[in-house]
Amino acid sequence: MCNENNQMDGTDFDLQPGGNYSGQDLRGRDLSHRDLRGINLDGANLTDAILRSVDLSNARLRGACLKNADLSDAILNNAHLRRANLTKANLSRVKANNADFGAAKMEEADLSHAILLDSKFRGVNLKLADLSQAKLMRVDLTGAKLVNAILNDCDLSYAIVERANLRKAELVRAVLVKAKLNNSVMDEANLTEAKLQYAHVECVSLKHAVLCNADFQNAELQRSNFESANFEGCKTDLSHANLQNAYLKKANLRGVKLQNANLCEAKLGSAILQNANLSQTQLMGANFRCADLSFAILHEAKLDGAFLEGANLSDAVLNHAKLNRAQLKGANLNRAKLESAKLRRADLSFAELNEAILHDAELEAASLYCASLKGAEARNVSLSYAYLVAADLSDSDFSSSNFDNSDLSRARLCGTDLSGTSFNGAKLVTTVLVEAKLRNTSLCRANLSNAMLAGASLRDARIRGANFSGARLDNVTEICGVDLTGTNMLHTSIKNSKIEDTSLNRTYLVNADLSNSSIIRTEFHGADLTRITLDITKVTYSKFGGNQGISNEVLKTLQNHGCFSIGQPFESLDPIAEFKGEVKDRFSTMRELLKEFDNVINNLRLDAELRLRQKRINDSHWVFSRLNEYQNTCNSIEPQTNYDKLAADDLFPRDGEWNLEDYDEILDDVSQSIDKIHTNIRIAESSQKRFYQEHGFS
Repeated sequence: MCNENNQMDGTDFDLQPGGNYSGQDLRGRDLSHRDLRGINLDGANLTDAILRSVDLSNARLRGACLKNADLSDAILNNAHLRRANLTKANLSRVKANNADFGAAKMEEADLSHAILLDSKFRGVNLKLADLSQAKLMRVDLTGAKLVNAILNDCDLSYAIVERANLRKAELVRAVLVKAKLNNSVMDEANLTEAKLQYAHVECVSLKHAVLCNADFQNAELQRSNFESANFEGCKTDLSHANLQNAYLKKANLRGVKLQNANLCEAKLGSAILQNANLSQTQLMGANFRCADLSFAILHEAKLDGAFLEGANLSDAVLNHAKLNRAQLKGANLNRAKLESAKLRRADLSFAELNEAILHDAELEAASLYCASLKGAEARNVSLSYAYLVAADLSDSDFSSSNFDNSDLSRARLCGTDLSGTSFNGAKLVTTVLVEAKLRNTSLCRANLSNAMLAGASLRDARIRGANFSGARLDNVTEICGVDLTGTNMLHTSIKNSKIEDTSLNRTYLVNADLSNSSIIRTEFHGADLTRITLDITKVTYSKFGGNQGISNEVLKTLQNHGCFSIGQPFESLDPIAEFKGEVKDRFSTMRELLKEFDNVINNLRLDAELRLRQKRINDSHWVFSRLNEYQNTCNSIEPQTNYDKLAADDLFPRDGEWNLEDYDEILDDVSQSIDKIHTNIRIAESSQKRFYQEHGFS
C-alpha cells in the first residue's frame, strides 16, 4: 500500500545500503546509480521516484509504492517486492534474478528486455504490462494476471504459468519450451511462431487463440480447449504432441504438422485441417464431425472408432490408416487414397468415395448403404459380409476383390470390372450389373433374383447353386465357360445372348426365355426346361438328357443341329403344384422387398421427426409430404403381396382349376409388382440421401 501521507519532518537524508527506511516518503527522489543493496524500504512511498541503474540486490520493498517509478537498468537480484505497487513503473532492462514479486500490482508496467530468471510472480497483476524480449526462464507466474500483456519474443522456458490469465496476451515468437501452463486461460492470445516444445498445456483454454506457425512438438495438451483457434501455417508443429481429449471445435489447423501426435478422444467438430499432416497420429475415438480434412495426410493414422460423420476427406491420403468401427456416415472421400486401409465394421453410409483408391483395403462387415464409389480403383479389396445396399460402384475396378456373403441388393455396378471377384453367398437382389465385367468371377450360392446383367461378360464365371430367378441377362456379351450347375433361373430372361461351353446341368430353367440366343457346346443334363422359350434360338453341339418339360419333337430338332441327348425327357408328376410353389416363392421375394421399402420409410421418418423436435425443420418441410406418398404406396401394395389372403379371396384359381396360362399371367404380374416396389425403394432412398445432404445426420 502506498503511504502518501507519511512524510519526513523536512530533513533530507542520504540512503545507505542495508539501512532501514521502511514506511518513508521518498516520492520523486532521484536515487539513480546508487548502491542500495540490502536496504529496507518496506511500505515506503517511491511514487515517481527515479531509480535508474540502482542496485537493490537483497533489498526489501514489501508493500512499497513504486507507481510510475523509473527502475530501468536497476538490479533487483534476490529483492523482496511482495504486494508492492509497480503500476506503470519502468522496469525495462532490469535484472531481478530470484526476486519475489508475489501479489504485486504491475499493471501497464514496462519490463521489456528485463532479466528475471527464477523470480516469483505468483498472483501478480501484469495486465497490459510489456514483457517483450524479457528473460523469464524458470519464473513462477502461478495465478498471475497477464490480460492483454505483451510478451513478444520473451523467454519463458521452464516457467510455471499455471492457473494464470493470459487472455488476449501477445506471445509472438515467445519461447515456452517445457513451460507449465496447466489450467490457464489464454483465450484470444496471440502465440504466432511461439515455441512450446515439451510444454505442459493441459486443461488450458485457448479459444480463438492465434497459434500460426507455433511449435508444439511433444507438448502435453490434454483436455485443453482450442475452440476456433487458428493454427494455420506450414510451420505450425504439433508433432508428437499430446492432445488427448483436447477441444478443437472449429479450430483452424490448415497445413499443421501433427505427425505422431495423440488426439485420442479429441473434439475436432467443424475444424479445418486442410493439408494437415497427421501421419501415424493417434486419433482413436476423436470427433471430426463435419471437419475439413481435404488433402490431409493421414498415412498410417489410427482412427479406430473415430467419428467422421459428414467430414470432408476429399483427396486425403489414408494409406494404411486404421479406421475400424469408424463413423464415416455422409463423409466426402472423393479421390481419397485408402490403399491397405483397415475399415472393418466402419459406417460409410451415404459416403462419397468417387474415384477413391482402395487397393487392398479391408472393409469386412462395413456399411456402405447408399454410398457412391463411382470410378473407384479398388483391386483386391475385402468386403465380405459388407452392407452395400443401394450403393453405386459403377465404372469402378473391383477386380480380384472379395464380396462373399455381402449384401449388394439394389446396388449399381454398371460397367464395373469384377474380374476374378468372389461373390459366394452374396445377396444381389435387383442389383444392376449392366455391362459389368464378371470374367472368372465366383457367384456360387449368390442370390441374383431380378438382377439386371444386360451386356455383362460372364466368361469362365463359377455360379453353382446361385439364384437368378427373374434376372435379366439379355444381350449379355458372353456366357462362355460358365459353371451354372444347379442354378435357379426361374423366369430368367437370356435373350440375344451367346452361351458357349457352359454347364447348365440340373439348372432350373422353368419359364426362362432364351429366344434369339446362340447356344454352343453347352450341357443341359438334368435341367428343368418346362415352358422354356427357344424361339429363333440356335442350339448346336450341346448335350441334353433326363430333362423335364421338353418334348421329343424339340429334342429331335436339337439333334438335327448336332446336339446329343442321353435318356428320355419326362413331364412333372404334378406340374401345377410345382407352378404354385414357384408363384409362392416369387410372392416371398415381393414381401421381402416390401419390408425393405417400409424400413427405408421408417428410417427417414425417424430422422425427420428428430429434426422437427430439434426445430431444425418445420412440419411443412417437403420430407413429410414425400413420406405420406411413400407410405400410401407401401400400403396400397401390401395386400397384393399376401399369397394366402389372395388365395382365400378366390383371386387365384382353385385347386384343380389351374392351367399353364394362369400360371404365366400370375408370374408376370408378380414380376411387375417386384419391379414397381424396387423403383419406389430407389425413389425413397434418393429422398433419404437428399434430406441428409441438406440437414446432416442425427
